[in-house]
Amino acid sequence: MNRFRLFFVLLCWCAISMQAQLCPFTRILDKYSVIDTCRYKVYYEFRMAPTTDENGIAHDVHLLEIGEKCTRCHSYLLYQGDSLYTECEKQGLSSRSLNQYVWPVETRMDFDKQETTFLFRPFLHDMVLKYTEPTERIDWQILTETDSVAGYLCQLAVCQFRGRDYRAWFSAELPFNVGPYKFYGLPGLILKMEDSEQIFQWDCRRIEKAKSGETIRSYEGKYQDSSRKKVDETVSRIYSAPYKFAASLGIKIRMKTKSGGWTDSENVKFSMPYKPIEKTTNL
Repeated sequence: MNRFRLFFVLLCWCAISMQAQLCPFTRILDKYSVIDTCRYKVYYEFRMAPTTDENGIAHDVHLLEIGEKCTRCHSYLLYQGDSLYTECEKQGLSSRSLNQYVWPVETRMDFDKQETTFLFRPFLHDMVLKYTEPTERIDWQILTETDSVAGYLCQLAVCQFRGRDYRAWFSAELPFNVGPYKFYGLPGLILKMEDSEQIFQWDCRRIEKAKSGETIRSYEGKYQDSSRKKVDETVSRIYSAPYKFAASLGIKIRMKTKSGGWTDSENVKFSMPYKPIEKTTNL
């Protein structure tokens, strides 16, 4: 994505509303490497509610791709936006950024290396923050309570993971010890999950066997390798003052005000509701 396109799209967005939620910008998906063969795909309805204000709540669809050696969990809505933008670019058609507030986070788990990779696509920029860490063992407590999720018999398990308490419904009928985000380690696929504050919620809506030849891919991009601590600090800065963060990267944006005038974006006080999924870093 070139700087002119970034500036133009931001200018158009800001002229419409200075209170709208910021969305990640779409990117080209023409270059990638295959990291595994995809076996199953699990679609979750995802909700992130750091505030009671509906404008601050992210409604998303998360796709968990399960392979022999790894998993990849990411925003399916963001992927659809990327795919549309890629096709439009091929045909020389105009396109625009994703017009929906999603959670621009991707996680990959490598079973052989016992590593988890985290990626965050910031607003207002085309770089991707990235870090890789040892996969942390989760101490689950399996309870006797059962329920049905997506047509599968599930059992309840609870855990504490980096400062939050979680309830997870897993199904032994689906012999995959994985789930959304960084969660794994139960004797069955996690189909429903939420933290005790109900800020982060995943609810499985569909499971399908991958078609022959489908792969799990790592798309090329402007990745900035970092550590979990530094990424957490950067993400917090982005949400607390997105326009100042953009200015710190050299991105100058002229914004149309409600009175019809113009001002530099760094002069605008604007923040987005944010509560980190990981309260503690244990670093």
